Formats: sequence, C-alpha cells, structure tokens
Amino acid sequence: MKLQSGILLFAASVISLCGAELAVNWQESLKATPPGAAVVKGWRLNNIRKSPKIGTGEVIEENGVKYFKLETTGLDTNFHTTRNFPAQAGDTLEIQVTVQGSGHLVVSCCCYQADKKFFVPANNKIQYIILNGEKKTRTIRKQLADGKNGEKLGLITLTLGAGGKSTFSIYDYKAKIVKGK
Repeated sequence: MKLQSGILLFAASVISLCGAELAVNWQESLKATPPGAAVVKGWRLNNIRKSPKIGTGEVIEENGVKYFKLETTGLDTNFHTTRNFPAQAGDTLEIQVTVQGSGHLVVSCCCYQADKKFFVPANNKIQYIILNGEKKTRTIRKQLADGKNGEKLGLITLTLGAGGKSTFSIYDYKAKIVKGK
C-alpha cells in the first residue's frame, strides 16, 4: 500500500512539473464559432492599430474541418486571448500550433504586472517564417521575463497573428506554462 501511494505521489509530482495546460482549447473554440466569423471564440482582434490596411480573419469549414484563415496586407495583424493567465519570470511558455501558409507567423504573449498594467519585456515576441505552404505543427518554447524597468510579471495574454503580406490557415493551438525552478 505504501509503495502504491509513493508511486502515485511521484507520478503526480512529475505531471505537475510538466506544466499546466492553459485553458485555450482551439478545437472547441472553432466548433463554437460559426463559419465566416472574423475571429475565433475566446480571442479578439488587437485593435491598437486601426487601419484600412490591417488584415482579416475568417473561420472556414471544408469537409467538416474548421480552421481560421488569416490574411494580411501591409500590416501585422494580431489576435489575443480574452482571458489572461498567471505567470512569473523564469516560467517557460510552450505553444504548439498547427498551421499552413506563407509569410511570417507571429506567436507571442502580452505581459502584465499583477495589477494588470501592461509592459513589454525584451523576449515576448516569437516570429516564424513559413515558406513552402506545408501543413506543419510547430512547438515554440520561450522563457518569460520581467520588464526592463523593474516591472514584475504577473499575468500573460496569449497572442497569435501574422506579419504583413502573409496568409495562414490555423488548425490548432495549444499552450502551457512550465513553472521555473
């Protein structure tokens, strides 16, 4: 009995070290979003840069499979989660995204202090170039940091978008935070 309890306790501690998956279920959000919608449920367009040159998004359904198609013109077009998640400097943000397209795929997070005041750390933006149009799943890991001016990380909002003159079909997105030591 003691051996079984020890094994269960060890397994639970290993699982907790692997990271807590964040409540961003892209597949469920897509199912709940009607085709033609300009944004996936649980996400919103970053409206900071209002411009006629900003890109557009649309939920597409083909052969029973839904995905989010994002097309940009001259400007970066980003979306972010409507929820924020607790995080600390030293934690690692791990994102897995299944995407097809061309251009610059932008994966990042917006960082906030515990009082929800926004700040920009040096390393929150990760940009990938996809050239050949293949459907691929990529895993991205980034260690989170405090701000340059003494701001202490307390919360993050996940962001996903595309650089200028890019077209992407985003099929899946998963994120988790692995706690720092």
